[in-house]
Amino acid sequence: MQIIPYIFIRTGELTNSKWEWIDFDKNQWIISAEFMKMKRDHLIPISTQVKELLLKLKPTTGRSDYIFPNDKDSNRAMCPEGLNKAIRKH
Repeated sequence: MQIIPYIFIRTGELTNSKWEWIDFDKNQWIISAEFMKMKRDHLIPISTQVKELLLKLKPTTGRSDYIFPNDKDSNRAMCPEGLNKAIRKH
């Protein structure tokens, strides 16, 4: 939830994001066109804050392809509705 205010993407795009889309050297996150509503690649500059959050998260979820894997099956992405519920709760 801490990343959302910095990157302004839909929760489905966030939860389906993969580690391979993050380029820590160039400080950018590229979401593939196939996952975007407008069907074109989406480049997100990564701020220092987002980079720090992702680097803290990597040891926990880095074995999965997904940045936010499903807690029952790390080969699947987290359900966007779970994140939406957490946002509404806070």
